Parts: sequence; structure tokens; C-alpha cells
Amino acid sequence: MCVVIACDESYLPHAATMLCSLLENNIVSIKIFLLHDGIKNKKLRLLEQFINKYNAEFEAFEFHDNVLSSLKINDHFTTLNYYRIFIPEILPADIGKVIYLDCDLIVRKPIDALWNIDLENHLLAAVENAFNEEQRGNQNRQLGLPPNSPYFNSGVMLIDVCKWRQESIHSRVINFITNYPGKISYVDQDGLNAVLCDQWLKLPLIWNLQSPIFIEPELRLRFAETISDPAIVHFTGDGIKPWQESTFQYSFYLEYNKYRHKTPWPRYKIAAASGQSYKYVLKEYAQKIVHRLKKLF
Repeated sequence: MCVVIACDESYLPHAATMLCSLLENNIVSIKIFLLHDGIKNKKLRLLEQFINKYNAEFEAFEFHDNVLSSLKINDHFTTLNYYRIFIPEILPADIGKVIYLDCDLIVRKPIDALWNIDLENHLLAAVENAFNEEQRGNQNRQLGLPPNSPYFNSGVMLIDVCKWRQESIHSRVINFITNYPGKISYVDQDGLNAVLCDQWLKLPLIWNLQSPIFIEPELRLRFAETISDPAIVHFTGDGIKPWQESTFQYSFYLEYNKYRHKTPWPRYKIAAASGQSYKYVLKEYAQKIVHRLKKLF
């Protein structure tokens, strides 16, 4: 099983935590590929030694490309988000399929069933993004997609690397992002959805349970069965991650701590979320409370 991750030095402890959760819950042979922008060799060796304890293989690729400096970023996304687009160009040519995993998640179950999914000639498999109908419609209109077209989250993907190479997906995504910067909000994710609109396979929610689904009361009720025991929990968004100050406390946060304490970076202080993102989360909840009060009165 080939698993690809991407991070910088500041995110390395979270990457190690995610990998710990992956390796603790999977006994199959795994090779992990790390894409990074210049993490110190000493820290890379420390991560490799940790991974090797689980009899897993590890290989790191330092990646720099001039095109990255011209791509849109914002307060929430950096150039590292674009690294996953380049996976087929960076990895060895004999790699035909990979699972890509974001570093702000935990793996709670074996994922060999995910690895063995038949892509049925699709370029990738992924879970829909945790949008409500209005959000999805707005995002699709912005990208020029059909209003009801599903939109996937790029934090967990099973990728047919061979087909990506054959169809030059990385070039097509980069071209879209470069040519239409005004349409881009979720950086690489928007580009991937725009280019691969009808070429991806929809996965069950258990493979990428995103924060809004286990935080927002309405979504928690709607997806109660999935929330009780997902395979992968993804802490999407700023201000709602286990290592940040938050009003939200769930058992998944305790699970993050359990795995974090087993890594080479077990000790940490709770960090503040960016003010803008945290205010956005609070604003969303305030709006819902006002909406419900209006219904009552």
C-alpha cells in the first residue's frame, strides 16, 4: 500500500500523529512517501525511525517548482496544498496507485478496503465535501460546474497515478487555477473539481468524516450512524482542530492526543486559531441560533 502525505516542518508533528494512527490500525505492508519543502534532515530521520518501528517503509521528496509561486494562496491554504497535484510527477514511474492523506486527520480503522476499491476507469475516488446544498451550489456556480454536480474533498483520495500521468492532470489543474484565479477559493481542491468534474468515484462518508459533520447538530443527527465509528476523521477548517483552542470537544480529539503522545513529538501547547477563521466559525453558529429563534418567535 502506497500512502502519500505533504507537509512542512511546522506541521511535521501532526503528520507524525496521523501516520501513527495509520500504522497502529493497519498491519499490511505500507510505504509512505512524504512531499516537503525543505524539512531538516535530522527531523526527517527521526520520522523515518518512528515509521520503521512499524515495519513500514519511508521515502521523502523535497519539492520546489517555480510555478508554485504564481498560484493563489490565502490565510488558510499555502503552496503545500498544491503538492498533491504533482504526485504523479514526483513519485517513481513504477508507482501506479496511491492513497493521499492530509495531515490533519486520524485513521481509526484498516484502510485496505479503501486501497482495494475498483476505480472503474475513474481518475480518483474521494468523499464529497461537507457542504450544505447552498454552499455546494454557490461553489459549483463559481467554478462553472452544473449546480447539482457533486464536489469532493481532496484530503483523502485514492488516485490512479498512471491515468493522471497519461492525461496530464497536473498541467490541466494548474492551467485552470492560473487562468481563473478569481474562481478559486479552495485552491487545489477547486482546480481538481473543475477539471475532474465527472471523472471521480464517490466514496462513503466513513473514509473522510469532516469536522462540520460531527460538529453541526443537524449534520450530526443526519449522519449519526457514520459518526459513531468512521474509518477516517478529518479535522477540516481552522479553529476546530484538536491542537487549537476550541469550544468543541469530542472523543476524536482525545484519539488525536492518544496517537500524538506516541510520536517523537508528544508534548505540545494548545495553539490559538487564527482570529479570522475562529470568528467565522462563531459567526456561523450565531447565524443558526438567530435563525432558530426567528422560527420560535
